Amino acid sequence: SDLAMAEELHLYISAWSHEAVEKEEGRSTLAEIWDSMREIELMSNIVWVRVALHDDTQIEEGGEKEVLTLAGDSIVIGTNMQPSELEKMVNFKWLCSDGVIEISPTELDIYSCMPFIPENFNCLEIVWD
Repeated sequence: SDLAMAEELHLYISAWSHEAVEKEEGRSTLAEIWDSMREIELMSNIVWVRVALHDDTQIEEGGEKEVLTLAGDSIVIGTNMQPSELEKMVNFKWLCSDGVIEISPTELDIYSCMPFIPENFNCLEIVWD
């Protein structure tokens, strides 16, 4: 099930000793980003944080098989904050991110399961490149 897979991934990431890895250049480790997003998810004006497939991802049908061309992923946050407010709270330099944009929930429904979005909340996406 999805829940079991998520729990296994959490255990794997939690057990990964990222403190022992000295960061050189580039993006933070997955474990560090995971920890940061878990802290953000606990904020009162955030209802959830999810990883979604990038909207350039394509699923092409070829005979009997579907071929996934994964363009990347993104972090999506359900919140009532504006992008500029979230940008003040998240260390984008540390994430090597280009900032935050508001996206339509319909963009996420294409490849990702969307949690419930309360009234007056929206989806913000942390973008790279």
